[in-house]
Parts: sequence; C-alpha cells; structure tokens
Amino acid sequence: MSEMPKLGRGGIYFWTLLAFVLLQLPTGYAVNMPMFLIFRLLTGFFGSPCLATGGATIADSRLPETLPSLATCLESCYSCSTQTSTLIFHITIDPPPKLTC
Repeated sequence: MSEMPKLGRGGIYFWTLLAFVLLQLPTGYAVNMPMFLIFRLLTGFFGSPCLATGGATIADSRLPETLPSLATCLESCYSCSTQTSTLIFHITIDPPPKLTC
C-alpha cells in the first residue's frame, strides 16, 4: 500500500509511529513478564514499517550515485543501535569503580 502514489508512505509512517510511541508507556509500566513481552511484540510490529521502508525512502529521495553509501550508513545505524543501547545501559546501571590514590 505504501507504493501507491495516492496513499504514499507519510500516512503509514505517521500512524505506525504514533502507535509505537503510545505503546511505549504500557511497555515501561508492565508489571509482569508476559505483559511486557506482549507490549514489546506490539511495539516491534508498529515500529517496523519505518525500518522496513527506510531504504526505499532513501532511494526515492537521493541520486543513484550516492545510494550505496547512504544505504550502508542506514544499515550501520540499524546494526549499531543495539550495541550502543547495551553499552549505554551498562554504563548507567553499573558505572566503573572510582579510583582512589
């Protein structure tokens, strides 16, 4: 549906992003593991359209000569986000010990 010129990608991006953001609240306040996993599944489902069609959006808006480097940058951001968030989590939760002289 996002490839239909009348609909475009903007509406799909907006509504799925809105659902993704609104589902973050119950995910954060989940009181047990099944509730957390269900809301996490839903946020993943509603957050996926922007990720899935991100490459197509870049291809539509840029010159073909610059597409390989931009696609590489996009994929690097996708890959590095999980490692970066894990690193930030470990730094904030378990800070390194302070050295005393």
